Amino acid sequence: MAPLVSVCLITYNQQQFVAQAIESALMQKCPFKFEVLICDDASTDETPRIAKTYADTNSEFVKIFPSEKNLGVLRNWERALKLCTGKYIALLEGDD
Repeated sequence: MAPLVSVCLITYNQQQFVAQAIESALMQKCPFKFEVLICDDASTDETPRIAKTYADTNSEFVKIFPSEKNLGVLRNWERALKLCTGKYIALLEGDD
């Protein structure tokens, strides 16, 4: 069954904030299925490692989609939105 809500989270070099952004999505108490999709735009800091840790430990909810090259914010958003499978989409940036 597809999730009702897709939390669409884009990141780029946000190692100081990304864990808190992911935690804020995972803390939500929902009576429905949701997913957290992290689209990293070829970060050169620890952002991908941090995101992967959450994806590995919360694989039921969290999926990471790294980019091999930097796409820029608009193309990364487009890519992220295409990956969402929920009926509703919540937008979140890695430093929110």
